[in-house]
Amino acid sequence: MLSTHLMERLAAFHIEEQVEARRYDRVIRNQHVKRIAQRNLSRGIEHLLKVGGNAQTVLDILERFKTEETIPRTSCSV
Repeated sequence: MLSTHLMERLAAFHIEEQVEARRYDRVIRNQHVKRIAQRNLSRGIEHLLKVGGNAQTVLDILERFKTEETIPRTSCSV
């Protein structure tokens, strides 16, 4: 049977492993969200240009989003 000291150390090690795994998962998840946002932005720009917009129209829309901060933001908690 393990001593209480060894049990505590084993539990602490297990918790530390879980925390590190969650940190790694968060990094991967954030990268995935960023790729999706970039892809959606590219598609949106292509759509604007196809429907008769020009580069200035795209820049105006991007500037409006930037100043109004209407772009939805996601947050991830640990």
